[in-house]
Amino acid sequence: MRLGENAIYRLRGKPLVARIARTLGYLPDVETEVTAARWLESEDFPALRHAGPVVQPVVADGRPVTFWELLGDPPEFGTVRELGMLLRRLHDLMPPSSLALPQLEPFGRVEGRIDGADLTGDDKAFLRARMVELRERYTELVFVLPPGPVHGDASIGNILRRQSDGAAVLVDLGATTFAHTTNR
Repeated sequence: MRLGENAIYRLRGKPLVARIARTLGYLPDVETEVTAARWLESEDFPALRHAGPVVQPVVADGRPVTFWELLGDPPEFGTVRELGMLLRRLHDLMPPSSLALPQLEPFGRVEGRIDGADLTGDDKAFLRARMVELRERYTELVFVLPPGPVHGDASIGNILRRQSDGAAVLVDLGATTFAHTTNR
């Protein structure tokens, strides 16, 4: 179905999707995704649901694998309005104290991506300097609202429509964190 940060395959003969991470280095994100999905399902929140094996993730050939419901084939994206509505609803939830969501690291993978980018040395130096500046400015932010759940990768590409009922659901929960929100 898609090759990107993860490989996503529709399983033949079953209404399931397998999501395969690149390496075991992604295991913490995959575990967060599983935890967040189970919590959101318990809240009856419109998010992608687990399917397949009860114990997930499964590690196969050194790669974390999870299994999910098939929303539609081909997938249909939701709208910007639906994204906003789902994020507002997510930010209004209060996770139970037993839910271990990681703290937000807004610059977590930026340095590695700059290093791996096909850019000139000058361009990489500019981006690194800008990252240092933004990290410093981020530490100076004053938040007036309490922390809560944050999707971590909110984009129109992470809102898909369930073919069976047309509902928009939030997907790609691997970057879900506990952080300050802007609309509680």
